[in-house]
This record gives sequence, C-alpha cells and structure tokens, in this order.
Amino acid sequence: MRPLITQKMVDKAKKKLKKLQKRQRKQDNQGVSNTDVPLTAENLQYLKIQIPRMIDILKGEESYEKGW
Repeated sequence: MRPLITQKMVDKAKKKLKKLQKRQRKQDNQGVSNTDVPLTAENLQYLKIQIPRMIDILKGEESYEKGW
C-alpha cells in the first residue's frame, strides 16, 4: 500500500530540490565541474576505450605518432 503524499512531503521535496539547484549554481559559478556523471551505456563504452589508452600513455607504451 502506497503512503499518501501530503503537502508537507511536497514542500520538503521542493525545498530539497531548491537547495540542490542552489548548490549546483554555486559550483557552476566557481567553475567546479560536476563529477557525478551518470554511467550511461555510451559513457561506459567511452571509458572502456579511453582508460586503457591513458594507462598506456602513462607507461610510455603508446607514442604520439599513433594519434595522441
């Protein structure tokens, strides 16, 4: 059985949303990037390709002539 949504719950949720939006605007104004990037299938595929490349570069196994 679902609990009834009261006006108090709605007000609390709106207040929380406002607070989160204010924090995000403050970070945006300071130039802080959002580190909570959602791991979508596309982002995950990108990371699977890029992370090994970055590791290879750090190890010196891949040269800049290969496109880096």
